[in-house]
Amino acid sequence: LSTSLRLDLPHEAVILGTKGKIKIDKSWFTPTSFTLFQDGEEIETVRSGMEGELELPPYNYEALEVNTCLREGKLESSIMPLDESLVIMKTLDALREQWGFKYPSEL
Repeated sequence: LSTSLRLDLPHEAVILGTKGKIKIDKSWFTPTSFTLFQDGEEIETVRSGMEGELELPPYNYEALEVNTCLREGKLESSIMPLDESLVIMKTLDALREQWGFKYPSEL
């Protein structure tokens, strides 16, 4: 995994295996296709059928849902309930503890 705020890196992901690889095209966090390679040869490109459906960057959808909940006076989203958010955060906290990773504000 490579990321940078200052470099123009490709927005793709590659999963490597013993017999080949899978290249996820475009933005790996909102992929619209991936290509299978075996023994160095391109085998198949699979398209998700979502081309053009994602009009906004992914976090914008979260902001839109928050806005909807606020307008409707909801304290919790039906799309992402609080219990599910807590489970995800507990998992991330457990991983950070295993890795010994702390944010500067936690030091």
